[in-house]
Amino acid sequence: MDKQTDRQDCEQNHSSENACSAGVLDWSKHRLRQWFDNQALIRGLDQWDSAELDRLLSESGLTRRGLNALLRGGDSSQPLMAQVMERFGVTEALSQQNFEVLRDVQRVCTTCPHKVQCRRLLKETEGSQPFRSFCLNAGTFEAFEESKNQ
Repeated sequence: MDKQTDRQDCEQNHSSENACSAGVLDWSKHRLRQWFDNQALIRGLDQWDSAELDRLLSESGLTRRGLNALLRGGDSSQPLMAQVMERFGVTEALSQQNFEVLRDVQRVCTTCPHKVQCRRLLKETEGSQPFRSFCLNAGTFEAFEESKNQ
């Protein structure tokens, strides 16, 4: 979440500056905890045999670069992904039937460079059309949408 979005969200959701500051402080604590957790995970992964780690990542459809992007992305993309899927009419039941595809969708969302644009459009627009021009998962969501209608 960028600082501008944080401030705007805070102004919209809190009536006083103190409440807003408390919200930002809570968010900062949460992000710091995530960072420490990720650092502990990275230290743990550093202890793995290099070939074994590469094999495990390969089985998961990841590379070392992809893993680093996932660790940096944290869980901030999960709510965005769920909302965009809803805009495309992708139900949870439908996505659970396609677990392998859903895992790829999550990976793409987590590493997506368009989170700020996505968050803004979720607030300012309706429907899926605004996302079709930039969402890296739009084609997958459209395929889900088509399979639902068959």
